[in-house]
Amino acid sequence: MNATTPASPPRPIRTAATLVVLRDGSEGLEALMLRRADKANDQNSGASVFPGGVVDAHDRHLHPLCTGLDDAAASARLTVAEGGLDFYAAAMRECFEEAGLLYANDAEGRPVRLLDLPPGELAAMRDAAEQGTDALPALCGSRGWHLAGDRVVYFGH
Repeated sequence: MNATTPASPPRPIRTAATLVVLRDGSEGLEALMLRRADKANDQNSGASVFPGGVVDAHDRHLHPLCTGLDDAAASARLTVAEGGLDFYAAAMRECFEEAGLLYANDAEGRPVRLLDLPPGELAAMRDAAEQGTDALPALCGSRGWHLAGDRVVYFGH
């Protein structure tokens, strides 16, 4: 930047949540990372990232679907006055939209196995979730699924 170029106003801070997905692999601990899409004039283009994104107002609609964690407990973990469960809900929603991984339990409390769905249904579910803010609650509600907030562990911010 030179003296004749006016400074751009700072971009507003966006509240976001990210999931660091880990598993025990055959050769040790494995982490799930995604690659950002290549876009012109984007400094983060092609970067390796964990699934996650912006917390939006609709994530509050996922609260009734979360099991094992309520807003008071989530807020206490995050040391915020309220709305802590929004971060958990956003992280789980974004992980499903971006990676096709859904932290959810069925009506009997067993982890949902998306691989058992009929061919094409998972893709249709992810497309719907990406397009509409009420798609994930509708999807879970129609199948008796609940987001497994108790399987998401707070790491840091």
